[in-house]
Amino acid sequence: MLNQVAQDCYPHSICTYLYELASAFMSFYEQCPVLKDGVDSATQHSRLQLCAQSANTIAQGLDLLGIENLSDPEQLVMGNWDALPKVALRTKFTEVSGRR
Repeated sequence: MLNQVAQDCYPHSICTYLYELASAFMSFYEQCPVLKDGVDSATQHSRLQLCAQSANTIAQGLDLLGIENLSDPEQLVMGNWDALPKVALRTKFTEVSGRR
C-alpha cells in the first residue's frame, strides 16, 4: 500500500485508512471491555494486544504523514495547548517520493 501511495502521490489514502482503523477500533472498544472486572486474563491479554497494535499502526501512519504524536496526552486533557508539539508541514511522504 505504501509504495502505491508514494508512486501515485496520494497521501490521502493513508488518512482514509487511519480514519477507518480508528473508527473500527472505537467500535471494538465500545463493545468489548478491555480492563473491566470479569474479563478472563486470556481475553484481556488478546484485547490489550489489539489495542497496542492499533495504537502502533495509527502512530506509524501519522508519522508517515509528518504529524507528530502527542508526547503526553494528559496535556491535551488538561488544556495545556502550548505544551503540544507543532504539526510538521512537510510530510515524510514528500521526503520519500521527492514530490511536493
